[in-house]
Amino acid sequence: IQAPNPSKEDLLRNGLRALESKSFDKASEIFRLSRGLFPNDPRPLFYSAITLEQQGKVAPAIALYERNVESFPDYIPARINLIVALISSGHREKASVQAQKAFDIIPDNPRVRYLARLLGKAGPPDKNAALSRRGTDVP
Repeated sequence: IQAPNPSKEDLLRNGLRALESKSFDKASEIFRLSRGLFPNDPRPLFYSAITLEQQGKVAPAIALYERNVESFPDYIPARINLIVALISSGHREKASVQAQKAFDIIPDNPRVRYLARLLGKAGPPDKNAALSRRGTDVP
């Protein structure tokens, strides 16, 4: 008797459970399978990067996060994790570029706003604030 095929959500949940229990090989395999089955969903690639990162494989994780943000530019969790991974690995300039892109896409996200400010990329300065700093009266 063959077991029924798990749904996409069940498959992802199983991968997350494996990741949570530190069964990295199992999690990697599930997310790799999910990426093949669901190429238009950013989560399997994202979770694959998290799996690598939790194993201390930061450079390959960054490569997957970069692939994720290239393929799914609006998937902010991957961009946030990419920024944090770049900062933690000493690539502050690359992190700044990604922070600006994230801020341009979704400036109202508090985590994006925080990271952009941290890296000095919170968007163009407020015109009134700039004038005030120079001592010019703003009408």
